[in-house]
Amino acid sequence: MYVTAHRVWSREQRRDGIHAFVYRHSEPLKKPIDLEYVADFDPGELEASHVELPAGGNEVRSYLDVAADDLSAHDLTEILDRFVDVVRTKQLSVYSRFDGDVASRFYANPALIPSCADEALALSSVLRRLYERPRVKTPLLVHVDDQERGIRLSLDPDSGSRIREFVGPDWLAPPGLYIEHDTWIDFAATYGPILQHLLPVLTGLDTHQLEAIGGIRIVTRTGREVTLFTKQ
Repeated sequence: MYVTAHRVWSREQRRDGIHAFVYRHSEPLKKPIDLEYVADFDPGELEASHVELPAGGNEVRSYLDVAADDLSAHDLTEILDRFVDVVRTKQLSVYSRFDGDVASRFYANPALIPSCADEALALSSVLRRLYERPRVKTPLLVHVDDQERGIRLSLDPDSGSRIREFVGPDWLAPPGLYIEHDTWIDFAATYGPILQHLLPVLTGLDTHQLEAIGGIRIVTRTGREVTLFTKQ
């Protein structure tokens, strides 16, 4: 597992926010854990996220990372509490700990963060809450209306609320997508299944994020599940 929280500053919105992510690995991490390598090249599969600002053009002002084999919420809390205590006691803006089984690190830009101790506590609190949050794997719901000349896809409102919680409050649901039958057939003949291109547009999520949130079910307004990948 790899968990990370960082404070970012949005140049566009002129405000900051905390982003946090939980990743899982299918295999135990190589020991001793190289946290820098895990963070940059092998974070694992995204399982949960907390995002407060839109992505793009953000400046990272602090971060707190932990990498280990799977931990209980109680064990992670203890690790974070001990870590924050060291930062507070020694007034550190940079701190790393490697004990073979657990690797953790903290950084705060002292020119931009008034209190590194408070910052470590703030980041660890967000991580703790995110890690303790139940993992909902229920698929997102997309409604399909097969109309006379084409097909309309729209995201279920409850699914839209889940995406907003997953990626942040600035996510806006699109009004829906309409594709004429002829366009659908021509596109599929050239590029293959069209939904792999439409679903990211409809949800704002990439393939890994869709998998992390539970995937997608496509149903008619009467609740019948349909498959549109093979429409000819």
